[in-house]
Amino acid sequence: IFSSAAFAIPLMAVQNIVFFTISVLIIELLQKKDLTKAGGILFIIKRVVKVSFTNPIILSSVLGFVLGSIKMPINDNINNAFAFLGKASAPVALFSIGLSCSYGLRKFKIDYQVITIVVLTILKLLVFPLIALVFGLMFGLHGGLLLALVLLCATPTATHNYIIANQYDLSEQVNIQTFVVVFTTILSFLSVNIWLYFLI
Repeated sequence: IFSSAAFAIPLMAVQNIVFFTISVLIIELLQKKDLTKAGGILFIIKRVVKVSFTNPIILSSVLGFVLGSIKMPINDNINNAFAFLGKASAPVALFSIGLSCSYGLRKFKIDYQVITIVVLTILKLLVFPLIALVFGLMFGLHGGLLLALVLLCATPTATHNYIIANQYDLSEQVNIQTFVVVFTTILSFLSVNIWLYFLI
């Protein structure tokens, strides 16, 4: 769709740094018991620092921003190694999700899990890009910038959500996120083309 990835990379990096830091922090705060006000502030500072330096998604985005801003030259071998890892990460994550999906079907709860999955799928593919479109128009975006903003918001739910839920042993959320990733990935072929039809 785009001749260059320059539109997509900054938005994806900001999402990785801001949204995943906040989401991981909220999970850790909810899992922490008996926090006082002073202890809570200290806990938040410690966890933000720890998450920023231990979560590979956030760390890689921050390092990319830093190295890009100082225009530090990187050896071709290092570039090739990171490119190889980058290309392998998505298939490995999707393979893991496929295994989790086959296992999750055995303990799938028809009632509220189905409703949650449907609502999250609609929010991700229709509501989220619609909100992005409204704000984009409010801030005067048009052309390629507006298209990039809306389409990136209409893409499937990131596999990072499944990874984070699995990392923090949120068994029920792992099952839900697994099917949300699967359904948004399948239906995004339709949603992305719908948004393309209205925006081009």
